[in-house]
Parts: sequence; structure tokens; C-alpha cells
Amino acid sequence: TATPPVWLSRKYPEILLKNEDGTTIDHGARQHASFASPLYRELALKMIDKLAAHYGNDSRIIGWQLDNEPAVQFDYNSKAELAFRDFLKNKYENIKALNEAWGTSFWSQNYSTFDQITLPKTKQMFMNHHQILDYRRFAASQTNNFLDEQCKVIEKYAKNQWVTSNY
Repeated sequence: TATPPVWLSRKYPEILLKNEDGTTIDHGARQHASFASPLYRELALKMIDKLAAHYGNDSRIIGWQLDNEPAVQFDYNSKAELAFRDFLKNKYENIKALNEAWGTSFWSQNYSTFDQITLPKTKQMFMNHHQILDYRRFAASQTNNFLDEQCKVIEKYAKNQWVTSNY
């Protein structure tokens, strides 16, 4: 899943990572697909399901490596922003708790709804450091969750094979 084929990147450009400056990462390197993209996750898990169903009981296969050096993605596409808001809603439960934790009263940074929150611009001067920290936690959780989802799919079929990653 670290490098989707070029046809997938071209057919579904919404699966591609977006940098903080707005540039979209194009096909031609590794790790250019967004873990926050529901479509990418769906297609990746469908592929993994088919591979695991086919090879899960094959005695020649001793294990599965999910990815070689999966990286935490700092993704700025629209799906990542929506997922970040959901992450914050789950973590803080209400906007008042988020405002208190982030110290938003300082410099008039108070939010009245989670929908007002954007992904932090880390290159922007004086960005709220609590927001940046939560974004980094969110990004790490996206990577963890995607690896966990892949593992669960494989484990449905691979009863005597190990699943690993060096993450």
C-alpha cells in the first residue's frame, strides 16, 4: 500500500497527499497516497483482502510485511482536515474542552464549533502549538489505524502466518 499503481493515482487523484503549501504529491515516489482518504483505504483493503484470501493458507508464505518504513503523513487534503476534526471531537468531546486545552483565549483564538478548525499551518508564525501537537498525534494515529486495519484483514485468512511492520 506504500505505492499505489499509476493508474490508481490518475483515476482517483483525490487519494493523493497534499502538502501544507497546497501542492499535491504526484505518482513517482513512495508513500504518496493519503491514509485519510476513505476511497484509498477502501481500495487498499479490498486488494489486501484478495491477497490474504488467496495466500492466507499457503504453506509457502510464512508472514506478511505491511509496509517497509511506513511514515507518519502530514497530509493537508480535505479528507485529512475532516478526519482531524473528527479526531478532535473524539478527544475533547466538546469545543469548550478543546478551547481550554489549547489555551485559545490567548490571542483571541477561541473556536465556537469544530468546523471552524483547520489543519495547522506549521510554517505560519505564531500558530497554536497545542493545535500542532494534536495534529501530529492525529497524523500518527492515521498511520497506526491504517496499519491496524490492514493487519485485521490479513488475520482473517492467515491463521499461521505472522504480520509485521517496522513502524
